[in-house]
Amino acid sequence: MMTVNAIPGNRISQDSIIYWDKLAHASEYFILGVLYLMMRRESHKSPATFHYLLLAIIFPIVEELHQLLIPMRSCSRFDVLADFIGITLAFLIYVFLKKQGKIRL
Repeated sequence: MMTVNAIPGNRISQDSIIYWDKLAHASEYFILGVLYLMMRRESHKSPATFHYLLLAIIFPIVEELHQLLIPMRSCSRFDVLADFIGITLAFLIYVFLKKQGKIRL
């Protein structure tokens, strides 16, 4: 993720809520959440709240702040929100499937 964010981009307003890349951000972090859950499952550990907070809150903020250092890139609070929604959706689906008995851990 950080590699792609280090590529200089165009100066298009990223501060719009209805922007196509918000779906890309949410999808990217949804996949990150699924990979995290798979990793925890393989190590026979339940998801830790602390790790969830790191993934869902701190990592998107650090990633967006990192983009301030890249020419022609910008930092957007809506990107952070889209990232948070994507990873939270992964955890909500996990919790739902676990309650349904489709996931054992």
